[in-house]
Amino acid sequence: MKNISKTKFILTVISILTITGTILAFVPDFASSANLSTEMEAQLKSAAESGAGYGAPTDPRTTASVIIRSLLGVVGIVMVCLMIYAGFIWMTAAGNEDKVATAKKIIASAAIGFIIVLTAYSITWFLTYTAFGGRSTQFPQDTSEDPWGSTD
Repeated sequence: MKNISKTKFILTVISILTITGTILAFVPDFASSANLSTEMEAQLKSAAESGAGYGAPTDPRTTASVIIRSLLGVVGIVMVCLMIYAGFIWMTAAGNEDKVATAKKIIASAAIGFIIVLTAYSITWFLTYTAFGGRSTQFPQDTSEDPWGSTD
């Protein structure tokens, strides 16, 4: 019984010393706490002036426009791949009507998808053009040119 209580006492003392040491290690030095607020203020002002280092801020409309255009571009690439695949099936059908019908179905679906993607791209371009007040968003870093070529 004495061994268990002695072990318990040693573990309790070690635990208390560990917890106390951990707390004291993270308590700031009270003598320098007066300088802490001015130092933090200086660092915050420096960060506000130089930014976080991520470059110039961009308009969220530009970001959305770039994402939508990229996704529509990927969908267009998938459509072209489907057309090539359907053409390959048709060319290698060797008179098999089932393969020809499958190829025609894929081509029709890809053409309908192309029309949908083209319409979505046109709508997206129009909406981003009007959202930016007549400025092009094709190249976000150069928004000085008018895509219509007008010289107002």
